[in-house]
Amino acid sequence: MAALEAFDFLDAVSATLGVAIDRAAQLMAAAPEPSIQKTAVLVATIRAFRAIRAASAVISCGYAMEAEPYIRTLLELYVSARAVADDPTGDEARAWLEGGRARGIGRRVRESMPDTTVYGLLSQASHGDPRALVRSLRRVSEGQQTIEWGPARSDETDERFHHLAIGARDFVVLLEEVGFGPHPELDAIDQALERVQPGWRPDAVYSS
Repeated sequence: MAALEAFDFLDAVSATLGVAIDRAAQLMAAAPEPSIQKTAVLVATIRAFRAIRAASAVISCGYAMEAEPYIRTLLELYVSARAVADDPTGDEARAWLEGGRARGIGRRVRESMPDTTVYGLLSQASHGDPRALVRSLRRVSEGQQTIEWGPARSDETDERFHHLAIGARDFVVLLEEVGFGPHPELDAIDQALERVQPGWRPDAVYSS
């Protein structure tokens, strides 16, 4: 799949997330007393949508490394929203909305992922660590290592678009889980993801 096709695929999946957000917002507006759990998940999903769109725009311009802070934000939002969705009491939602879950988010993200190094690598780009540049832009040509510092597209470009699409899909699922939905478009998204991401399945663990 060419980079442009991968971008179009992500654009379609994130647009579906936008539709799901619209539906959820309408349900919230019509509810006499919206639950704090639904409020928190909707807030997280709106922020995730913005992060996905921003990352997509940056990657499509050839600056994949500069999108890593957005991907890190997406992971943090997913872990927080997942905890909110798993807590029917609303305590987790209230704590998150009030800023009470900011401390320790890095540890919670790492604990949620099969590969605990991913979050650390994303953090390098977020904090201006020079290792992020070397890791992302190092190329080997004729036995010599060089840093190609300008905008570029590579096999990783498609991979990042696909991971962002999976993230968008997972937030649609979270909206369903807390009572916003159903979203019939999910079946089509899942079928498309299975085609473009070999080995992916709907019950896979979320990762970047």
